[in-house]
Amino acid sequence: MNLLWLLFTIFFSSFVRRCYAYGERGVPERFTRALYYLSYLAEGELHKLDESTKFTIAPDCVGSRGGRCNFEELMLHIWAPKKEGDKKPTGFKKIAGIDAKNLPNLESTSAFNKFIGGIENARFNTGELLTGQVDVGKLMPGKADFYDALSSIGDPIGALAAKADKDKKPDEGAVPKKPTDQDKLLKLGKASAFYISALRGKDQDKHRRVFLEKYFEKKFPSEEGKEKIKIEIEMMNVETPMDKKEPEEDKTKRKGKVPKWVPQSVPMIDFAKTIEKNKDKLERLEEELEKANAEFMAKETETNGKMERLNEAHKKAFVASKMAATATGCTRELPRELKKRDPLAELSLRSPKAARFSAGDVIRKKKEWKDWVEREVMIIDT
Repeated sequence: MNLLWLLFTIFFSSFVRRCYAYGERGVPERFTRALYYLSYLAEGELHKLDESTKFTIAPDCVGSRGGRCNFEELMLHIWAPKKEGDKKPTGFKKIAGIDAKNLPNLESTSAFNKFIGGIENARFNTGELLTGQVDVGKLMPGKADFYDALSSIGDPIGALAAKADKDKKPDEGAVPKKPTDQDKLLKLGKASAFYISALRGKDQDKHRRVFLEKYFEKKFPSEEGKEKIKIEIEMMNVETPMDKKEPEEDKTKRKGKVPKWVPQSVPMIDFAKTIEKNKDKLERLEEELEKANAEFMAKETETNGKMERLNEAHKKAFVASKMAATATGCTRELPRELKKRDPLAELSLRSPKAARFSAGDVIRKKKEWKDWVEREVMIIDT
């Protein structure tokens, strides 16, 4: 084995161990808790409209006043220990400040930043931050695991959005109306689901890009008399609901004016652009990319005494989060994976807001969908 490649592999494995040791319970999962609560609220709104609506998200959570739970109460209800012996919290040292009756209006600058910031800084009275470690059995009884729950968590938001669209009356005038609590809830739900997906993709693609480029460098070394094959992995910037102030270098253009806020973007691999740019450098490029990507996903790392495919676990969480975002009715797009088909379309059976195909189309695609799920080792409630 090439010594340089061996050193890279050792370094990369160490890096992945440090960065991905959390598996599905990483930084994005702190923010996934926001989506849990927003879907919980959406289900409550659906129940008000139709009392036959079955509660699927934390149905056993009872608030201090005997009714539905607030954010902090829900977080305490679904809490789970990260390791044996962890003390169960009984309250909050610093609350997130999320009020169902006073949700932020995303039309306001940096409103989403403040919402996410509250969750990021919240602490239980044990000093523990909100993490992705939750009791799935309490969060969504009947779901097999974290991925299964995450893939379905956006459904109530999508169902409420579909109901709102159906009941919407034609605008009677050009004067914008003040957003209702339901309007805020739906926009916040879509934004949160998309943000989680974007973070999932960004986290993995940062390391995947390095791996793929090193893979091609090793597999297709330079040969005497021939131009070296260099496959460049193209990235694309995906705008998120988070805002940021314009770059420092643009201050001179403002001339004392208030800083301009712009959408914050995250870099993700653009496989379509990568293939288009490099297709003349290597025959069957997409096949080689799939092989390289499979190696990246199959890398095993020792965690807590056992070998795990953390990249594969991370991809499962990314796909599940994309399903959640699609179910909310979010129309923002994320870069495609190497698979050309879009399995998210099959969500039409679960979320009316995500419907893209007729029932007949879905039935015809059923076997194809089942095969895709088995390949991705996904557990999805269809």
